[in-house]
Amino acid sequence: MRMFTRALIIAVLALAASGASAFESKQGGFSAAFPAEPKIEDKTTARGTERWHVLIKDGYSYIVVYYEPTDKLKAVPVKQLLDAEERGLLKEGTIVRKQDFTLAGNPAREIESKTTDGIFIVSRVIVTGQRVYELLTVTRASSPTPQQKAFMASFALTAR
Repeated sequence: MRMFTRALIIAVLALAASGASAFESKQGGFSAAFPAEPKIEDKTTARGTERWHVLIKDGYSYIVVYYEPTDKLKAVPVKQLLDAEERGLLKEGTIVRKQDFTLAGNPAREIESKTTDGIFIVSRVIVTGQRVYELLTVTRASSPTPQQKAFMASFALTAR
């Protein structure tokens, strides 16, 4: 528990130092501390309509995507959905660490991976009753950076 608390304090300090401020998507039902205003774009895919929030700044990519699953996807057990999302996120690269957890009572998975060309990716998938959220941070590094940890720690589900 001490290790988690210490990591959380470091992440919050890194977030404050980066100048990040809370971005809230009332429509998306989440908040996250992007270092600047993200670009928002809707895309239609086999999973349904996805809303992408993307910011590329100072060598980092910060991404939050959410979608409302189709009826077919809603019928898939949560573990299978998390496994499928993981496979989709990791088409390239090697998993360094993965951990299942809950966020506000919702099943989630965090995955850290790296590519052969020096890219480190921290991603999370959160499955709620109505939506699937994907968070990604991408940068050149050999392990998770304080900025990546801070962005992940800043994500929260909010009332819609």
